[in-house]
Amino acid sequence: MVDKNTLLLNFKDRIPSDSVAAFKESLDKADDETLEKIMLLSIKNPLVGLLLSLFLGVFGVDRFYKGDVKLGILKPISFFASYILTLIFATAYLDSGDNGFAILTFIFGVILIATLIWCIVDIFLVYFGIKKDNLSKIYSVLQK
Repeated sequence: MVDKNTLLLNFKDRIPSDSVAAFKESLDKADDETLEKIMLLSIKNPLVGLLLSLFLGVFGVDRFYKGDVKLGILKPISFFASYILTLIFATAYLDSGDNGFAILTFIFGVILIATLIWCIVDIFLVYFGIKKDNLSKIYSVLQK
């Protein structure tokens, strides 16, 4: 038999804080078989996602951990492609003085800055997104 209070304490930090009361009510209504299924769920730790975002976010590791494979691939490609192209066109502009290279440097520089802003915003999106995904997994079991 699974203790509902222990289950609530285990998942309290892994779901959105505004959903804890509703989650407790759902646990009170659930039978023992459903509670055991919830205990066996693969619930991700949002703190791990936060640390991955802080230290390896540019490489897309945080998005892979969350389960967003496409964004996990797009994030490092956009960062490194814009970084390399900005360096190439900036060097070409400094060597030749051609304004076409200056415009391309500016464009890829803006894309690089946008990607860096995306990485910073993604710190929060991944952290809270993992909590929402965990809650969705739990509710999918509770509704069966």
